[in-house]
Amino acid sequence: IGVVAHNMNTDRFLVVRTKDLSHFLISKEPPECISYEPTNSFFLGLGIENSTAPVEQDVKSIAECVSRTVLPRSNVSVKVTSSNAMACVASQIAKEFKRQASQVRRDGIFMFYYAGAVVQISEDRYSLVSSDFDSGDHSTFITAETLVSWLKDIQSEAKEVLMIFSCQFADKIASAFYKNLLQSINISAIALPVANAQTTILSPLKCSTCNYFLCQAINTNFASSGIFQLKRIYDKTVTCCGAFSELIVTYDPVLKCLNRQICEPTLAATRKPQYISRILEGDEVDGGRVPGNLSFLAKHFTRGATGPSNASFLHHYVDVWLQSAENLETGPLAVLRHVNALSEEVISAVVCVLMSSLASIQVAFEPASAGSTNLVIIAFMRVSATVTSVCPEANVGAEHFKLSCQCYSEVLSACGLDTKSVRGLCDKVCQETNI
Repeated sequence: IGVVAHNMNTDRFLVVRTKDLSHFLISKEPPECISYEPTNSFFLGLGIENSTAPVEQDVKSIAECVSRTVLPRSNVSVKVTSSNAMACVASQIAKEFKRQASQVRRDGIFMFYYAGAVVQISEDRYSLVSSDFDSGDHSTFITAETLVSWLKDIQSEAKEVLMIFSCQFADKIASAFYKNLLQSINISAIALPVANAQTTILSPLKCSTCNYFLCQAINTNFASSGIFQLKRIYDKTVTCCGAFSELIVTYDPVLKCLNRQICEPTLAATRKPQYISRILEGDEVDGGRVPGNLSFLAKHFTRGATGPSNASFLHHYVDVWLQSAENLETGPLAVLRHVNALSEEVISAVVCVLMSSLASIQVAFEPASAGSTNLVIIAFMRVSATVTSVCPEANVGAEHFKLSCQCYSEVLSACGLDTKSVRGLCDKVCQETNI
């Protein structure tokens, strides 16, 4: 049984490989690959809607990825509560799980994907949450033991069983499988790291970040039909999730602190891109004075009688953080570029996350200026400079500004700050650029 566990709340990952019940081999790497017969293999995707995860998007995106590269589309089944809640009660899940798994024949694999909530039902037992879950009714529990028992019931012929969990406590569920192994079936357990749960879904990606990178890795590194290159898929997913998570800074309005420490800035670290400095100094912003794709925004920058107000300046901690992000050798954007992960969708998501993180830093140190339209303009230009310094071909423009304004405003709203000016600026830009 292979278990891929994506934990939405931690950065832990765990890999275990064993061939029998008595000897556990704990290593730092998953097996190189899994060979199988595609026509004899089956997939079941299960999504139970909850308030914290993009369940339907994740299940459908992984199912589409699997049907495109791993298995025949006819061998892929998806059940989500948003489409049919009754299909996701515990008894129906058991029937569908056994039905799909029992169809696996010689040299085939069975893949099970779960996205949704998980609850702790005892000290070391965790259950998937079906649509009829009842903490007082053990028949509605779906634990690691339950899933293994279902495989035993049908005497599964699967050469490999790969289970993918996108949920809280995913690493706990993966660990529980070690106590309930089946004889003669290879076991590999992987708990993948995930970018911060607050950015689980980003509209450019249309699913959670970890799920997107997992699908991207499968599409990129799936060598040929019948060979699942697990190690390459694992390595790329972990690398991308780790790099993306480094771009994320969040602010807790209750604890009044950031989720990570930012280095103390030095004088050299507070320098600004030249074209932004010209705007702040009152130079003309047209006629090629700023990059063409930012002219739509530069004209909205306003100056007072004595020059830019304090509300036009990003806090110096922002520059320190952005410069670490744009490091051409070890920065997270450079890492994503190195593994060919900076697709158009990822670039859009990066811009959104950078703006959201920038808003969090600004709120943490200078909340009074965070809602200034001038500051938002400078922030977006600074983010644009960061992205294009690593990926020159990225065409950061008005569409990115629209999406990132939404993320920026969400941070302000969560902290009880006014977003009227930011939303007003966004509306003006959208009208002028017809987006």
